[in-house]
Parts: sequence; structure tokens; C-alpha cells
Amino acid sequence: MIYIDNAATTELDEDAFELMKKFLRYDYGNASQPYEFGQKINMAIAEARKTIAMCIGADPEEIYFTSCGTESDNWAIKMGSRGVEQVITTVIEHHAVLIHVKL
Repeated sequence: MIYIDNAATTELDEDAFELMKKFLRYDYGNASQPYEFGQKINMAIAEARKTIAMCIGADPEEIYFTSCGTESDNWAIKMGSRGVEQVITTVIEHHAVLIHVKL
């Protein structure tokens, strides 16, 4: 089979899946809550943020996690284009982007 829509979905990396398994099955608390179950997740997210920042030469405070591609697109346009007069894209861009820009 030839799959040509990796822009919409991408196969999960096996190493990433192995690392995430415990969070998907057992440690799935709400990281925003003050109770221990949630705070354990909050600490794991903070550690992931530090690791990613170190890998790309950023500060941990510069790393943001979103829940999906649409949220990421919207966040990047709204936050990343502050003070920018023009955003350039193409007609094949995702609808979440196209609704915010003029072609």
C-alpha cells in the first residue's frame, strides 16, 4: 500500500510509543491538578520539555505542547505572527491555516 497523507497522520515511532506506554495505560492523570496523580504527570511533562529544549538548543520555557495539528497551526499563527504584516502559505495548506491568512 502507498500512503500519501502523512500531513494528516504519521506512524508513531516505536521508541516514542514504548516511552509513552506507561502514560497511556497507567499514569494518565491531569497534569494541571494539584493531587499527586496529576503532579506526577506534570513533572514528566516538565522533564520532556527540558529534554526537547536541550536537543534543539532552546530554553524549556520556549517549548509548548499542543493536542493536535489544528491547535498547533492556530497557536503558531496567532502567537508567531504578532507584529508580522504578512503570512505566506499555499493553497494546499491545512484549512486551520487557510482561515487565518489571505492567499
